[in-house]
Amino acid sequence: MTRFAPLLAAALLSACAVHPAYQRPAIDLPDRLDRATPQATLATAVPEAWWSVYRDPALDALMSEALAHNADVHIAAARLEEARARAGIADADRAPTVDATLGSARTRSSLEGIATTPRTLNVHSVGLGARYEIDLWARYRNASAAARAELLAADAARQTVALALSADVARQYFALQAADARVDIATRTLASRRDASDLLGQRVAAGSAAEIDALNADAAARAVAAELAAARNAQQATEATLAVLLGRSPRAIVDATVFRARHSAAPVLVPDALPAELLRRRPDLVEAEQALVAAHARIGEARAQRLPAIALTASLGRESTDFATLLDGSAGMFSLALGLTQPIWDAGRLKHAQDAAEARAAQARARYVQAVANAFADVRRALAAQRAAMDSRDAQAARVEALDRALSHARLRFDAGLVGRLEVLDTERNLLDAQLRLADASAAQKSAIADLFRALGGGWAPPQ
Repeated sequence: MTRFAPLLAAALLSACAVHPAYQRPAIDLPDRLDRATPQATLATAVPEAWWSVYRDPALDALMSEALAHNADVHIAAARLEEARARAGIADADRAPTVDATLGSARTRSSLEGIATTPRTLNVHSVGLGARYEIDLWARYRNASAAARAELLAADAARQTVALALSADVARQYFALQAADARVDIATRTLASRRDASDLLGQRVAAGSAAEIDALNADAAARAVAAELAAARNAQQATEATLAVLLGRSPRAIVDATVFRARHSAAPVLVPDALPAELLRRRPDLVEAEQALVAAHARIGEARAQRLPAIALTASLGRESTDFATLLDGSAGMFSLALGLTQPIWDAGRLKHAQDAAEARAAQARARYVQAVANAFADVRRALAAQRAAMDSRDAQAARVEALDRALSHARLRFDAGLVGRLEVLDTERNLLDAQLRLADASAAQKSAIADLFRALGGGWAPPQ
């Protein structure tokens, strides 16, 4: 037995060389995703149903509908099932195969060749055959590991689709609420402008106002009517886009209405510090790394194909020239065989296959490193966008408040005869513009938070 020890040791060393251990690429990562002070308390990850932080039952219902019926989600789920089936095939390749055979043949030999007596023979057979290839170089083990990694990557891809879908649904939902607000603002403003235009018309008829004031008031009302038409168009377009994301049928897209809350969603506060660990649960990063793991395992599979293959075959059954004696004891037969196959010359096909596997692994490694860098860039952009959106919303809210007070003063001054109607119209136009911009800024601020959730791969728990 000791004489075979060097051979066994050499085989083990060769197996290790065929399948080198996987190591995650070393990347220089920051500790935190923002520039908070070191004393800030870190938030923790909460990946499930991140949209619940808005505390909007209508949004919750739309998310459930989209995740259940969206076509992209169904496609991703089908791809996951395909990857699971491929993993099952790879696992099955590691097990023996057993086949049942049943055959009947009739042959006639040539008089000019090797003659048989009789010349015409009938051969009937029935039996079982088995074959098993010893996985000495971990070829099938590597293939199975690669398939498992591809299965995990497919599951992560499905989660990526769901995360992107939920963020898109949230954005369109907030855009629809903004469109509703624009329609409401324009409708109220139009009613006010028409009342003012009618009142000025009566004053002109009574000789207490100039006709130019009435004309300007009518023009201002018509401008708001045009704004209202544009707002209604945006409302319908946004609702149709959201209906498609929800996976609704063509009939429902045309006939049904997307239910939404009329009140604003609860404000969402971003913690002072977000740890870089939050990004570890991003599904696209999981997908990229599992693709790298699979490509790494494929290298071992390709290397093993260039080494000797040892196969065991066995058969057991019965064979007879007469069907009536096929079950007699004398018709029994069996065979056992051990075969070794070593590729000698294939014009470099197996070597090129190994080179291709190594090149694909290099690509997967670069894609993983790039995915990590893009993830941190996404978070940085999302953090900057949500802060800018919050500042913009606060500024627009202050502007609306100031212009509302200014309009009250302008109307009092106009009624007192201190200013002309034009000053009131200018203030009204500025107030309408500020109100519309505030509606858009509020939606942009909530959408920026949704983009941050998407960049982080989910939600977070606020620090205690």
